[in-house]
Amino acid sequence: MNLKDRIIFEDDLILVLDKPAGVVVNISQTSPESTVQNFVAEYLNLHPYKDREDDFYQRCGIVHRLDKATSGVLVVAKTPDSFVDIQSLFKDRKIQKVYVAIVHGKIEDAKIIIDAPLSRDPKRRTKFAVVKGGKESSTDISVIKNFALRGEELTEVEVKPLTGRTHQIRVHLAAINSPIVGDVLYSTRKKLIWSQECGINRMLLHAKALTIPGYGEFQASVPSDFNLI
Repeated sequence: MNLKDRIIFEDDLILVLDKPAGVVVNISQTSPESTVQNFVAEYLNLHPYKDREDDFYQRCGIVHRLDKATSGVLVVAKTPDSFVDIQSLFKDRKIQKVYVAIVHGKIEDAKIIIDAPLSRDPKRRTKFAVVKGGKESSTDISVIKNFALRGEELTEVEVKPLTGRTHQIRVHLAAINSPIVGDVLYSTRKKLIWSQECGINRMLLHAKALTIPGYGEFQASVPSDFNLI
């Protein structure tokens, strides 16, 4: 996989990519190749050598993840020091992440904050859910616009996850009955059929901006698939 044309920024410390939707970030048994990690390993010569067990080499400098179906800003550390530093900034919640999504339903309030604890779905372990006693999770949502397409009310939103839980944005939006358009895990069968009939072939969630103290603010333009009207 060649992602050179998706490079947003590069210096001696970091590499910033605009990840396409449908591309897996990390190598795994189910995704042994054609991942962002495969590209980074070749591009930066950071192969996860068996004799190099530290996280920097094993992860090829990748300090965070985006879901396969999500597009947008992804940061890779180029040195062990920047890897540890940026990991610490994520852990301390000092990095601001901004997403854009198109969701089902008309969200009336201009701005809402969803505070709902998340954990693995006890009924389906591949999913996450709002679960009493789960990990504290908070998401800031601002409405960009309401519109309709083929009889379906939709809302475009700007989303800022204040915590960094797996599938957080997707679960929180589904929890208020506004699942992300094209989300095969958290939307309904009826809504997915509607998406297919409209020719929407991806989940409409995009990591638009990432601000890392000491490194800069990085942005990825919203893809054309979001232009539904």
